[in-house]
Amino acid sequence: MDGSSAKPNKLTAGFLHQLLDSQAVAVCALDSGGRFTYLNPAACRRLGHSDDTALLGERFDTVIDTERAEPSAAALTEQLTAVAVTGEPLSIYSVLWLHPCARTSFPVIIEASPLNSDETEERGVVVTFRDATVQHHALNQALQRAEQAERIGAIGHWIHYPESGQLIWSLMTYELFGFDPDGSKPDWGAFIARVPEADRGQIAESQFKADPSRRSCEGEYRIVHPGGRTLWVREIAQRLKDENGQSIIQGTIQDITKQRKALERSEAQRQRLAAILRTVPDVALIETDLEGKVSELNRSAELMFGYSREAFLGSDIYMLHDPAEHAQVREGIARLQRTAQGYSVECELIRGTGERFRAQLSVAPLLNERGEVVGKIGACIDLSAQFAREQRLRMAQEAAGFGVWEWDVETDRAHWDEASWRMLGYDPEQQGTLTYAQWQALVHPEDLERILPEFEHHLAAGTPFTIEFRYRCADGSWLWVQNRGQTLRRAADGSPIYMVGTHVEIQQLKETERALAKSEQRFRDVTLAAGEYIWEIDPEGRYTFITSPAEPLLGRPVEAIIGCSVFDFMPDDEAERVHGLLQAWADERSAWRDLEHVSLRPDGSLVHQRVSGLPILDEDGNLTGFRGTGRDITAEKEAERAQKRLTERLRLATSAAELGIWEYDLKSGRLECDECMCRLYGIDPATFGHASEGWVEAPESKSLDTTVFGNTFEDWAETLLPDSRDSTVAALNEAVASRTPFDIQMEIRRADDGSCRTLHGHAQVICDASGIPVRIVGISRDITAEQEYRRQLAAAKERFAGIFEQTGSGVAVYRPVDEGRDFECIEINPASERLDQITRDEVIGRRLTDCFPGVVEMGLLAALQRVARTGVPEELPLASYQDKRITAWRENRIFRLSSGEVVAVYDDRTEIKQAQQESERARKQLANLTAQLPGFIYQYRLWPDGRHAFVYANGRAEQIYGVTPEQAIEYPDHLFEVIYEADRGEFYRSIERSAQALTPWYQTFRIHHSSKGTAWLEGNSMPERLADGSTLWHGYIHDITDRVRAEQELAQSKARLEEFFNQSISGFFFMMLDEPIDWQGATEEQKEALLDYALTHVVGCQNPYIFGGGFKNKHIYWVVKS
Repeated sequence: MDGSSAKPNKLTAGFLHQLLDSQAVAVCALDSGGRFTYLNPAACRRLGHSDDTALLGERFDTVIDTERAEPSAAALTEQLTAVAVTGEPLSIYSVLWLHPCARTSFPVIIEASPLNSDETEERGVVVTFRDATVQHHALNQALQRAEQAERIGAIGHWIHYPESGQLIWSLMTYELFGFDPDGSKPDWGAFIARVPEADRGQIAESQFKADPSRRSCEGEYRIVHPGGRTLWVREIAQRLKDENGQSIIQGTIQDITKQRKALERSEAQRQRLAAILRTVPDVALIETDLEGKVSELNRSAELMFGYSREAFLGSDIYMLHDPAEHAQVREGIARLQRTAQGYSVECELIRGTGERFRAQLSVAPLLNERGEVVGKIGACIDLSAQFAREQRLRMAQEAAGFGVWEWDVETDRAHWDEASWRMLGYDPEQQGTLTYAQWQALVHPEDLERILPEFEHHLAAGTPFTIEFRYRCADGSWLWVQNRGQTLRRAADGSPIYMVGTHVEIQQLKETERALAKSEQRFRDVTLAAGEYIWEIDPEGRYTFITSPAEPLLGRPVEAIIGCSVFDFMPDDEAERVHGLLQAWADERSAWRDLEHVSLRPDGSLVHQRVSGLPILDEDGNLTGFRGTGRDITAEKEAERAQKRLTERLRLATSAAELGIWEYDLKSGRLECDECMCRLYGIDPATFGHASEGWVEAPESKSLDTTVFGNTFEDWAETLLPDSRDSTVAALNEAVASRTPFDIQMEIRRADDGSCRTLHGHAQVICDASGIPVRIVGISRDITAEQEYRRQLAAAKERFAGIFEQTGSGVAVYRPVDEGRDFECIEINPASERLDQITRDEVIGRRLTDCFPGVVEMGLLAALQRVARTGVPEELPLASYQDKRITAWRENRIFRLSSGEVVAVYDDRTEIKQAQQESERARKQLANLTAQLPGFIYQYRLWPDGRHAFVYANGRAEQIYGVTPEQAIEYPDHLFEVIYEADRGEFYRSIERSAQALTPWYQTFRIHHSSKGTAWLEGNSMPERLADGSTLWHGYIHDITDRVRAEQELAQSKARLEEFFNQSISGFFFMMLDEPIDWQGATEEQKEALLDYALTHVVGCQNPYIFGGGFKNKHIYWVVKS
């Protein structure tokens, strides 16, 4: 090299062609008209040609897929040829579809550069295109994933061109706004029409228009779909410029309907909770931020912790905790912020005075509208106060007699409290949690089939329920209970997680219902015909609506009732009474239940009905009327009157059975006792004193401690022995205070002979309509002999008490052997050893029939075989078991285990069987005793017009009057015609006096008996005035002929003896000890005593000269002087 500068070699066209032909990238050249002037082999192959001969001179738009071109093929060609003019390179990054010869179109990305010739000044364009099929496929997948993400998150994307009004929406945006993506594209007017006017200020465009300086915004508004569906959405938007510098608004829109409703519910719940907590003085409520600074509290927090509100606000919540627990408190706040889940903990807190106390602390997160935790609220309960309330609740629960249960549905574990287990006779200490299957096993099979669908329906729906069924008790019996329950927590799908409820024993209610059903069978047709009706009235009492069952009750069609006043169908006095009540309820806008009143039918008949009503109020709380139900209770009233008549018959029967009856009026202080009651206490009925008058305080303030029984209450209390006095008086007071029956055993000392007797007293407290006790009605009977027998029986049973106190149900587990024909005993419990009088070692491993041969005749073996074969549990009814060792009555419950072993659970029912037999014997004895009651029991009715009839007569009518009960009822005059004419007038007058004054009737009279001749009768009865003005006597008549004749003979004997003494005074003298008594000088008392004694000891002697006898520990002598 010579060092001179060298010029670079100019590349030849051939070299450039060779270079381009060797490239794998498709390259072509276009002239200024957009026609192909060159294509390298890669471009020819990609466009489906072997060389460039078919394409040279053709326009570039001939290879563009015009159906997919965006913009059009011609416009794209113009953009490429413009490169030759401007000299500016062009890159088209949007996908362009080329359509090769006889092949499917494919996507490409194009880059164009100017091609100019310095020699010819021709201009053209060099175009390279790369296959974008892979990139396009990836883009489609990304778009699909984006659409899926939008649907999952309910989030749509959109772009708005404010200048042109063009809207570009994603598919989810169309769905959220309620437009069809395949239909015509909505414009701004169509969109804004679906946003309520009140919410339009929250739209991004509105916010940007109101503040042009804003670059981003956020808002929440509603979208109302054409069908009426309303969605809440949250919109986030930004103001941007696209690649062409055009102003656009781009944003997202998200469905927040559920969150919004949840926040509304949460806010409503928070407000309700706050209102509740403001009324609960024992719950402290404190709100803090996430740093623990107090921002709000209620009054209870001030009182509980001893800080004023001013001292609390802004202070650190950690001051209420021990410093050693501050780290735990911070961790709790951090966990709350992470999980947004509340928690509850029992901890020790510190009051302002330094006092420390245990508390239950429940913490819940406070969320903003986006669901973010911004603070917390804590509810604190002082457990010392809560314990006192729990004790009161437990006492109330025990008094009310109900049990409580809890069921964790997720873990299938149910917990019963002690009251629930004791209700069924189980020992709570020996019971654990129950599974759902175990609970079903406790329910009576018939009831389980009935209640299970209803229970599982409520379980699935999570709604409260009330069902009634029978539980199996520990002794094998069945107990009716009412089960109430409700769901406290649910899972996300709505299924229950945690439930609570109560058990209430309703055994007595069910038994009462059965008894009532029997007694009401006679009136079933009347009740069904009367039915129950629904009514509505306006404030003046006029009917505005009534259903057809009222027609037979009021005797008028519905059309004739509507518009009439309820008082139009009542007697005047009844209308006045009911009008006053209705006016009071209208003034108070209150409801009422079971108002009983009388209505008047067009035919003049009276009917009784019972109505209940509720006030109808408009939205301003003004009374617009009442609505309710009513039903005919005329039959019930008749039944009540019949019951009263039966009660009177019972009173007569109990009198004959020597049961003392008493009634005490709490308002007047008046006590009534029958003669038998006086005899029980050794009191002369003639000297029995009623309650004293002149109470200073109101009757409601009286107490049995100051009320007399007999002459005074203290006199009656003195008859009680000291050991039973306090308990008896307390029981009486408790019965009045609690409105419960009085039933007690007491020991008294009789007033006449001083003997100690044991009485059984039973009484019922009667209340008025308002629930205030007004009187006590009771009976007493002497059970001294019965108690002595019980003491002897108790002494005998006491020897065996130690054994029976530990006796439980026997449990034996058997394994089938000999192909199920027999069983091998593999286990028994200690109760079985006691019940079967055998040891465990004697039966384990042995055959059942060898140990207990009586099981075949008893039927137990066959039952075990059936259960072992079918797996269906069985209950073997009460049956007798007998072998050489034992004889007993047993009940067995048998079931099969999953292992195939069979379990027999049995109880000894020997004592129960014996008690049943003893009860049957007692029932027969009582029936015989009732049949032997003496006297004629009757009901006699007298009408104002003189008509009369015996409406009831027992079988003693024939013995007393010589006529059958049927004859007495059919022809009542016969019982009056047989009365002596001399006694008949006073007899009639006594009935008239009793009817007029309604005083008890008492009369002694003679009759002509068809077989006995003259008979003396004594009658007692109590009158009752009936609604039609007639009088009904409930009475008792018995034969006193023997008593009257004895009294007459006694009087005659006294007269003869007195005459004898008067005529023989000169011939007799009397010696009492050493003192002679002259007859004419004796006092009347001495004469009476001498006559009585003479009648008792002397009458009947034949001409005695000297008589002697004992009298008051002295001797009396009669000496005949001559």
